[in-house]
Amino acid sequence: MTQELILVALLSGLIGLIWVMRLAAEESKPASGQAHESEPSGNSDDIHHGKGALKHQTMTA
Repeated sequence: MTQELILVALLSGLIGLIWVMRLAAEESKPASGQAHESEPSGNSDDIHHGKGALKHQTMTA
């Protein structure tokens, strides 16, 4: 009886962990329609290049 209870607890924890990870992955995805609407007109290439360089420096530091 104790082994079955432990097995159920571990399986329910694993299912909960997978569910939370799936929710976090869906939340971190940018919406495809909103990304293009929020970009300012003009020199967007310079802005994106600067952000990419900053991200690269932050990741390597």
